[in-house]
Amino acid sequence: GQAYAVEHGRVQKSCALLKLQGVDTVEEAQRLRGKTVLVNREDVPLAPGTYFIADLIGARGTSSRFTRTVFPWLRAPISSPT
Repeated sequence: GQAYAVEHGRVQKSCALLKLQGVDTVEEAQRLRGKTVLVNREDVPLAPGTYFIADLIGARGTSSRFTRTVFPWLRAPISSPT
């Protein structure tokens, strides 16, 4: 696959919108729509109290009223391409 640097990004509803270096037209972006994005954890600074979803899968959440598994319907991610 092709490696791209992320110039900036934001979350809109359930999607991540990214501006990738070297992808400058709508047509170029459309060719990448729906593709899997892999990132190195060390390249993503997280604010305090912010977590990767993968780190929450199977975690136990508690409150004064209940204890339950966080995201029980999520499965572990598929293997990354080689």
